[in-house]
Amino acid sequence: MDATSNMASALVRENRPEEAEVMLRRLHAEETARLGPEHPKPLTTAHNLAAALILQTRFCDAERIEREVLATMRRVLGEDHPETLSSAHNLCVVLAHQGKHARAERMQRAVLAAQRRVLGDADEATLASYGNLAYLLMLQHKSEEAESVGREVLCVKRRVLGPAHPDTLASEHNLGCVLSIRGKHLESVAVLGAALEALRRVLGYAHPHTRACTGNLAEALELGCACCVRKSRESGESRERCAQAEPAALRACGRCGVALYCSRRCQLIDWKRHKLECARGALGARSGRLSKRLSAFF
Repeated sequence: MDATSNMASALVRENRPEEAEVMLRRLHAEETARLGPEHPKPLTTAHNLAAALILQTRFCDAERIEREVLATMRRVLGEDHPETLSSAHNLCVVLAHQGKHARAERMQRAVLAAQRRVLGDADEATLASYGNLAYLLMLQHKSEEAESVGREVLCVKRRVLGPAHPDTLASEHNLGCVLSIRGKHLESVAVLGAALEALRRVLGYAHPHTRACTGNLAEALELGCACCVRKSRESGESRERCAQAEPAALRACGRCGVALYCSRRCQLIDWKRHKLECARGALGARSGRLSKRLSAFF
């Protein structure tokens, strides 16, 4: 049975979830019949089955399975057992996939509080919950708290896992995205640049996390003065930053909060074009592009 479980896990990693689902359903039935529904092995298989369903975007089915697993673990192991808390964390992930962000946030906060009490702040499971909480906050546009939580978890990961660990770099990347969304462009570029350099060294240029960070850094660099950016595009000149100011000197349009300008003159020149976007209330357009690339963990 262990061989079957390993084969199913390999299929999930290879993005072949339909084949993995068939194998895992059969394995779960066999383990339940032989060991009973409350044994750890069928519970682990059930969780792996939920992961295969998530890859198929069958989130309702995955949620039902994760809730059954969680209910069993609470009954058998207790509310504060590490495995129970891990199961509750998995359910939070499924809820987030379904867009149930507020519900997932409430549950993730409860899980995190229990993990800090039972496992401590430096435990990897606690750090994963910290990251997911920051991610959920970002999805709900609670960027100020997301930045605070993101900084905290990055600091702990650097101390516990080391600065070059992939999980640490994922948190650094995501913090850079949050900073860009919050308008802290100079710091965002610095954080994303450092993360990208390390990701290339640790994971390679072709890794999905490296590619995501590359895209986010390019977009953060593009957040210069709207007028200067447009003129440079029209002239065909390449640029890495606003031609007239560093990102720290840029100011946002007081009406929509999205368009950035290096001077009052540039804002007046750009107003004829920008007023259509401004009237539609473009707030969130910039943050939406970046938040789509946020990793699912911090």
